[in-house]
Amino acid sequence: MFGCLLCCALYGVGAEAQSLPKDSIQLSDQLEEVVVTGTGTRHYSAVAPVRTEVVSKQDLISISGHNLDGILTTISPSFDALNSGMGSGITLGGLGNSYILVLVNGRRLHGDVGGQNDLGKISASMIEKIEIVKGAASTLYGSDAIAGVINIITKDYTDTPLSVVNSTRLGSYGQWQQNNTIAWGYKTFSSVTQYSGDRSNGWQNSTQELYRKELYENSTTETTSAFYNHRIQQEIAWRPNRQWEVRGTGMLYKKRIYHKPGGPRWRQFNLRYNDQAASVETTYRPSAYQTFNLLASFDRHAYHYDYYSRYLDEYLQPEVLDDGRLHYVPMPFYYQPGESSLESDQRQYLLHAKGSMYFGTDHQATFGVEGIVDHLIAPNRMPNGSGSAYTLSAYAQDEWQVTPLFNVTGGVRYLYHKAFGSHITPKLSLQYRFGESGLQLRGTYGRGFKTPTIKEIYYEYQRTMMSKLRVYLGNPDLKPQVSDYFSLGFSYDPSKKLSMHLYGSYNQLNNMITLIPVPLPSKYQSDEGRELDGAMQYINAEDAKIWELEYAMTWAPVKYLKLSMGYTLTNTSTHVYDSELTKKGDGKPVIVERPIDGTSKHKGTVGATYTLRKKHYDLVAGLHGRLQTDRYYAYYGDAPGFALWNLTTTHRFKYWKQWNLQLTLGVNNIFDYKETHPYGLNFGTKTPGRTYFATVKIGFDQKKD
Repeated sequence: MFGCLLCCALYGVGAEAQSLPKDSIQLSDQLEEVVVTGTGTRHYSAVAPVRTEVVSKQDLISISGHNLDGILTTISPSFDALNSGMGSGITLGGLGNSYILVLVNGRRLHGDVGGQNDLGKISASMIEKIEIVKGAASTLYGSDAIAGVINIITKDYTDTPLSVVNSTRLGSYGQWQQNNTIAWGYKTFSSVTQYSGDRSNGWQNSTQELYRKELYENSTTETTSAFYNHRIQQEIAWRPNRQWEVRGTGMLYKKRIYHKPGGPRWRQFNLRYNDQAASVETTYRPSAYQTFNLLASFDRHAYHYDYYSRYLDEYLQPEVLDDGRLHYVPMPFYYQPGESSLESDQRQYLLHAKGSMYFGTDHQATFGVEGIVDHLIAPNRMPNGSGSAYTLSAYAQDEWQVTPLFNVTGGVRYLYHKAFGSHITPKLSLQYRFGESGLQLRGTYGRGFKTPTIKEIYYEYQRTMMSKLRVYLGNPDLKPQVSDYFSLGFSYDPSKKLSMHLYGSYNQLNNMITLIPVPLPSKYQSDEGRELDGAMQYINAEDAKIWELEYAMTWAPVKYLKLSMGYTLTNTSTHVYDSELTKKGDGKPVIVERPIDGTSKHKGTVGATYTLRKKHYDLVAGLHGRLQTDRYYAYYGDAPGFALWNLTTTHRFKYWKQWNLQLTLGVNNIFDYKETHPYGLNFGTKTPGRTYFATVKIGFDQKKD
């Protein structure tokens, strides 16, 4: 089956159909925003069969966010975020990072397979727009697309003879962000070279810390750690004619996170990340109604501990007793200052062929095949030091325009995974438009899935946590986590001045993977050697239910002013393993029902954007607020609710034909809100209070004749 589908893809069907459906073309004089994420094909956003939210270029200027987390939470109340040192802790629809698929120009963003994607890899200044599809989207995009899909679309320098852009942002607490782009084209070749750097000195909101159930004074643990990162990317494209395009991309990314020495944690190392990526992509468009695309890519994400003081560690060396039993003897060793240890090295190899073509005037088909190999090297956490898994999948989707006002889009994906075998994921979306009134009704059912990670399948290591030495075990019998997602709602877009959306959704997630205590395997049981405090193993044991109601509106009462507001009501229920009740009982795992950790019931956003355009000067001023109630946590207290307000002004000077000068000034957290409770309790937000920033952007663009 894979061979047949691949042959079809290579004979003239492709990644994104480049001709808009007839229902969209009728509105081309009214609407300009084109989206691709919901169906994998091009549609005008207001009439797309699958609802796709757009953070436009104008929104990005109005917000002038420092990072992607801040942009998403400012513009959409469905998102929540609380960054950690390991990555970006965003949630969508009550579900965390590991259930959200992040794409960059339609390609999967590779990161920590434990779910902490580092969205800092994508500089905010390089983003052209963001498309968001909520709910299950595994039919088109595969694993992880359970809560939704975020597609970050970067600026396109196609057909640019020469463009040179420099952007520098300076802010409070040593914030520095630098972005440089050099793009050029000559005949059939083009090149884009980009560099971005980001750093902060970090901050500490409180010198108190709750650590291992004790309150410490004079803690050195920072609320947000100091860091810096650097990223460089090179892209080369060759377009020998209007039908063919070949594009190659390479990327290097490095990041360091610094820990202050001292109590109560007495950490003795910093974190270092090294990422690399490379891809080759070819696209062939034999006509305006059919294309095909073939992508091969490699991604690597590795992190290390860099020790700045002498650090005592140990491993358990297996030895065979006289009676044949296996026992483990602790073998201590020291890391010296300046030495490093590799904690994880994750590599992914991907081959993807995707196609789209029209059948008559009423059907647009999209289909493809995909193969992914994941390889994990973890010398301290896996019996053999490494492990691998592969996934093969094939999918097909049909967009059927039943009548000019009624669309049915359905698809299915078949997947085969090395560990658990076969799995099928369907999706069906219905759309009905009430004439030319701008009112439309959309309904969707989709099944999402998330394959077990290599960590969850193969991990086997010993580690002391909370003063207990335990064995942590993977599980080769894990099943995929699956979800059933339903949504129904309406959109009202009578003109470019007004847009309203009201949607309700229900998402049920089953076979959630968690760590649960299990009997200590016999090979670890011994009268000699180090005594172990038990074992924990990954199993499918939890489930969750999420009900959500969302309202969003944008209104432009006059041409220079746009007002926006959004509100999300989220109710969650989950059956989860409770470690505290298990300790108090007979040792058997106790499953309890409660809300999902880290969820806030009420969240809202409001915004106002003022735009002034003159011959030699443009002004964009944005005022944006984020409000939400307490965030629930089972342990260490609920995180308090908050209201944050930001104000930015962007000034563009247009006195020169090919030169661009832009100045942005901003105040974040105008009313100086911050949380000063002890570190270790849960935070609603980690803001240090009121901060200021300024950005200067200088660009040269040579226009094509």
